[in-house]
Amino acid sequence: MIKILAISACLMTCLVSASRAVEPIGTSGGPNVPFRGCIAYEHRDFAGHTFTFRGNVNVSYVGSRWNDKISSFACHYGCQMTFFEHRDFKGRSHSWGGAISYVGSFWNDRISSLYVRC
Repeated sequence: MIKILAISACLMTCLVSASRAVEPIGTSGGPNVPFRGCIAYEHRDFAGHTFTFRGNVNVSYVGSRWNDKISSFACHYGCQMTFFEHRDFKGRSHSWGGAISYVGSFWNDRISSLYVRC
């Protein structure tokens, strides 16, 4: 019985640790965004090509170059992005502000449309 409890506790710890590793990761720093808007990055940790979005814009489709490519982003203070899984603001959505060095395993390379609000 003790071995079963120990294995169960280990399994729960491993599962919790694994789920934390794929959640969105915010930062207290991140790249400086010197305008009212946000910058999307092709890779996690603000790496790769960038796509700039001015504040208060609706992007019904990010285009074939950026469809399902965004992995991190940074926004000017007071701005946030709302991402959508599909074009034309359809499918699941989620809003974030600040700097997110990794959008998480669900959102990584799945974003097709977005809003930016400042």
